[in-house]
Amino acid sequence: MLVKKFGKVPEDYKEKLKNLPLEIIDIILIEIIDMKDINELNKYLE
Repeated sequence: MLVKKFGKVPEDYKEKLKNLPLEIIDIILIEIIDMKDINELNKYLE
C-alpha cells in the first residue's frame, strides 16, 4: 500500500516496518488513507 500511495519506499523505512508489532501495522494501514507524505510514518517508526 505504501508503494502504491507514495511510489518508492526508503529502505530504512522498510527495515523499521518489519520490526513493528502487528497492532502498529494495523494503525498504519488505517491511517495511510489520510497521509499526504511518506514522512508521516515517522511517528510510528520512532
